[in-house]
Amino acid sequence: MSEARTRSFEGLYKFLCIKEGEKFIHRLAKGRKRKTRDLGQMKCIRDDEGKVSVQERDIKDRWKKYFHKLFNE
Repeated sequence: MSEARTRSFEGLYKFLCIKEGEKFIHRLAKGRKRKTRDLGQMKCIRDDEGKVSVQERDIKDRWKKYFHKLFNE
């Protein structure tokens, strides 16, 4: 069992030393990075005029105004 694992890792290491192996590693890293992104957070929001706000304070104010309007009308 140990010999088979050693042989398979040797093949993997040889593959990683060539150009295609480097590209493969970068694709894996990009995929893992994409999977760890938190899609539940809002990074930007549009106001009533259609202007995009990216500041956290502005985003919170926009949500505050939105819910105030929603619940009080």
